[in-house]
Amino acid sequence: MFNFKLPEYLLNPSAEDIMPFFVIILYVAIFGTMFAFLFVVWLFKAISVFKMSKKLNLQMPWIGFIPYALPFAYGRLAEQYNGKILKKPIKFSILLLVLQFVPGLLITVFYVLFFVVIIFVALIESEILLFISVLVWYFAMLIIMFASTFAINFFNYLACWNVFAIFGGEKNILYFILSVTLGIEPFLLFALRNKEPQNLKEEFVVPEIVEEN
Repeated sequence: MFNFKLPEYLLNPSAEDIMPFFVIILYVAIFGTMFAFLFVVWLFKAISVFKMSKKLNLQMPWIGFIPYALPFAYGRLAEQYNGKILKKPIKFSILLLVLQFVPGLLITVFYVLFFVVIIFVALIESEILLFISVLVWYFAMLIIMFASTFAINFFNYLACWNVFAIFGGEKNILYFILSVTLGIEPFLLFALRNKEPQNLKEEFVVPEIVEEN
């Protein structure tokens, strides 16, 4: 009743016919692997921050599982360290929460400004001004991206130092160096998630019970 016949390029595919499917599969494999790796890294850090927050009896220890809230939860842990790297204590929770949105916001603003300049230059029809505008925009973007990346990493490393000082024990310096050089911070945190905290602020230190005679 039905005389269904497959197209010729499916019966006898050539190299040109196969290439688009091969490219699609390659892209899916690459981006799928990257997404899976990033998800595992996020999951290990989220579980670690959750366990450590429960150890310190912080409110809403599960907040790190909410998208974009993990830096806030991680910063809260860093705030419990009794040492001071700088003269004034840093509000890591708010700082790390805000900094994660800075690069995207700056890029959006610069792209809007760039298109405004391009429209203005197109109206006055100046090729020299167009070239200068593109050149200035390019170098400004590089500077902004470098500065924002440096700021994010700098404060994240300060928070990382504090957290390892609390849960890393005598090996906190080693853990910090491994995190900075090898980028394995989430996995080290996961290994330390059940360790007993130390070097905490005074309000977290349990006073010793003195027996009366």
